[in-house]
Amino acid sequence: MDGFTSREAARISGVPFFTVDYWDRSKFLKPSIARSAGRGRGRGRLYSYSDILRLRIARELREQHVSLQTLRHVVKRLGEISTGLDASRYVFVGEKVELVADFPALSEILRTKTRTFGFLLDLSEIQRGVAERAVKVRSPRAPAGSRLAHD
Repeated sequence: MDGFTSREAARISGVPFFTVDYWDRSKFLKPSIARSAGRGRGRGRLYSYSDILRLRIARELREQHVSLQTLRHVVKRLGEISTGLDASRYVFVGEKVELVADFPALSEILRTKTRTFGFLLDLSEIQRGVAERAVKVRSPRAPAGSRLAHD
C-alpha cells in the first residue's frame, strides 16, 4: 500500500479521526495521495507519510496554544513542500519553508537571513513518534490490550 487510510493517519498522528476528517473537508489539511471521493467519512482518502507528519505538527502546535491563524500559515507552508520533511531535522517556516538537516546548517540560516516572522520546529521527536506508531499500525496485529488494538 502506498498510503495510509484516514483511520491509520489518525492513529499514527494522534489526531482524532473526526478532526482528520474535518480538516480534509474544510480544506485545512488535505491528503496528498488520494482525495475523498463519494459518500462517507474517510472514503478513498490516502495520506502520505509527510501528510501524517503535517497532521502531527498541527496537533503539537494546537497543544501549544498556537493561534488558528498562525497554525493555518504553518500548515499551508508545509503543504507547499513535496519532499524532504521526513528527512529533515529542523524546519523553518517563514515567508517560505526551509528544511534543514543539521544544527550547523540551521545556524547558518538564522545567522544570514533576516526574518520578520518564523517558526522553528525540531522534528526529531515528532518523526520518532510517528515512525513508531506507523510500525504498530501496519503490524499484522497490535499487541493485545494496546490502544491501537481497540481504535
